[in-house]
Amino acid sequence: MQAAARPLLLDVPHENYTDYEHEYPWPDDGTRKTPMRGQIVVDATYGTFVFPVRNVGRGAALIESVSFSLSEVDETHTEYSGVAVPVGEDAWLAGKPDTNDSLSIALRRQPSPTHRSMPYILTATYTDIAGKQRQRLELGIGTKGRDSALRVLRIQHVDLSSDGQLESRSSGDELRHAR
Repeated sequence: MQAAARPLLLDVPHENYTDYEHEYPWPDDGTRKTPMRGQIVVDATYGTFVFPVRNVGRGAALIESVSFSLSEVDETHTEYSGVAVPVGEDAWLAGKPDTNDSLSIALRRQPSPTHRSMPYILTATYTDIAGKQRQRLELGIGTKGRDSALRVLRIQHVDLSSDGQLESRSSGDELRHAR
């Protein structure tokens, strides 16, 4: 019975322009709007990051924390969340490291590390509402071809509830077909 209520977070598929604007949180500045669904935003000047997730599971998800890391920096910025994501709903997760943080400094370096094939890792650690089924979603983020929009290039789930931390890996395309 408990497994039937298990949440499952995935990325929100990118759509260039939709019929209306989507609001997303912007740390220290309220909200911003975009006509694109599934837009991932990384502001290299300040290290601010925003990414949407969708709950495609059978139970509500409670986000414990969100993390942002740059593939070439050993430090990860983590913020605690408390955002609840109902089944079938999307949620925007956001954070902003301190400007003197090594992650922020690396983002401002020239040439920018943001133009590498998969420079970012965005992570959401979450549980079911009871706090018993703990999981981690890791999204490898980068650009595809000549398109400058950030996209999910790799998806990895880690089940943190079990003793052995079972991992299941899949590419974004394989998971999207399963939705």
